[in-house]
Amino acid sequence: RITLVYRTRGLAGAAVGGETMRSERNRIWVGLLFAVLLTVLTFVSGGCVSAATTRYVNLGDSIQDVVDVADHGDTVIVRDGTFTENVVVNVANLTLRSENGSASTTVFAAVNTSDVFRVTANSVTITGFTVRNATDSASSASGIHLHVVQHCSVSDNNASGNYNGIYLYSSSNNTLMGNIANSNYHCGIRLDSSSNNTLTNNSASNNSCGSWYSYGIYLESSSNNNLTGNIASNNSVIGVHLISSSSNNLNSNRIYNNKYGISLGDSSNNNTIYDNDVSNNSFGSGIYLHSSSNNEVVANNLHYNGDGILIDYSDNNNITGNTACNCTNAAIILRFSSKNTLSRNTVLGNPCGVFISVSSNNSLTSNTASNNNRGIYLYSSSNNILTKNTASNNYYGIDLYSSSNNNTLMGNTANSNNYCGIHLRNSSTNLIYNNYFDNTNNAQDDGNNIWNISKTAGTNIINGSYLGGNYWSDYTGKDTNGDGLGDTSVPYNSSGYIINGGDWLPLVKAGAPPGRWDINEDCTVNFIDLAILSAHWLETPTAPYPRYDINEDGVVNFIDLTILSAHWLETTC
Repeated sequence: RITLVYRTRGLAGAAVGGETMRSERNRIWVGLLFAVLLTVLTFVSGGCVSAATTRYVNLGDSIQDVVDVADHGDTVIVRDGTFTENVVVNVANLTLRSENGSASTTVFAAVNTSDVFRVTANSVTITGFTVRNATDSASSASGIHLHVVQHCSVSDNNASGNYNGIYLYSSSNNTLMGNIANSNYHCGIRLDSSSNNTLTNNSASNNSCGSWYSYGIYLESSSNNNLTGNIASNNSVIGVHLISSSSNNLNSNRIYNNKYGISLGDSSNNNTIYDNDVSNNSFGSGIYLHSSSNNEVVANNLHYNGDGILIDYSDNNNITGNTACNCTNAAIILRFSSKNTLSRNTVLGNPCGVFISVSSNNSLTSNTASNNNRGIYLYSSSNNILTKNTASNNYYGIDLYSSSNNNTLMGNTANSNNYCGIHLRNSSTNLIYNNYFDNTNNAQDDGNNIWNISKTAGTNIINGSYLGGNYWSDYTGKDTNGDGLGDTSVPYNSSGYIINGGDWLPLVKAGAPPGRWDINEDCTVNFIDLAILSAHWLETPTAPYPRYDINEDGVVNFIDLTILSAHWLETTC
């Protein structure tokens, strides 16, 4: 029994000892887990506090020193005053702003070969500073430089008196808003290899300082950027200049008093230039495209420029709905360019409205050219199509010169032009039909051109039922069979000024004198007309033939009676 008791107690003691050891281990594990959890919470808590920190830079302190100790998400506020230093911002998600705006806080570059603010981290905001004195051209020093970054915001700064005001290099998805970038040596705002940026309501003006190559806003190898509501004025060369930059949108900007307004060059393709006000760029062009294709130039207002729109060595562009007035040279020029579309443009008060020079396969549709010296002018240009254009109150309405051949003109109106409605010199094989000419001098042509097509069913320009030739206000012939095409005094040759041939099927307006079978012209073919014919039976009149000689063959006989019978009881007007 004693042995049994002893063994029982031994087993119980062992059990108690084992339980004690397990409990101790559990306490150790709980302690370790608590320590790890406390460490994590401390780290997270410390990070949250850091993100909310606002740091101040007082006058006499260094902006760079405060930026260097800042953490992600901090805000650095710079007090009023003038600071002299070059600041590198390499902290992501940092907000760097002045306390009271650019008029109160100025940062001068301590070293003019370096940027005032150089941003090398993403998601940085810089707002409310005047930045100056980064003037070195060799280093392309800038007031604010975004260098290989994304998602930064630069707003309400005055970046003036630098080589570049604001410069983006290989940077994307950034926003520039409300900045002033004036009086810089090279560019107000420059984008180089930078895409998907938004530039809104910035001013880039007076960038020259003696340099010929100075620009308001300059994009090189930069695509998919949006420029909206910006002002570019009084720059020494170009207001907005794109080089090798595509798919950008220029919308509602004001570009004035530069040598050139907006310029696209070196394969700047697929850009949209819409609703811009471009004026007083009197040395060059309001909008200039050189070696650039597939661009949309739409609904811009251009006034008092050297040329309104110049398309040079550029193809497949769409020039639509623009207004170009009071240019020194021409409102719209195509030069060495093909397959462009010009439609619904209005050109007023220019030496030349639309000028097509050494260009082919272009389409001109529904343009209005008024009060110019030449309304629409083709020089050494072939295989173009002109449809539904209006050329009025010009000296020349439409002018084709110097081997402008194989063009098609149809559905156009040339009226009230002082010298000539349409003028062709040394130009041949042009097809000219279904146009409306109402001028004192309708046409002059010293070539071999085609003035009508064959009689074809279809509504013509004066709402007649057939296509054939053109409407001429001074055509004196008659439509003897009522088809709306002239049958006498053909071909129409504009009093001999169409030297070779002329219009064999001139259009006659509805409401013109009725067919000759309505002998008394009372608009009804009836017994009165038969009585008149009978009264002159077998007479042999001479030209000009009276109406009772219906077929104008010099004898009143059964042929005239047959024609009258064929139209019996017709209403002719």
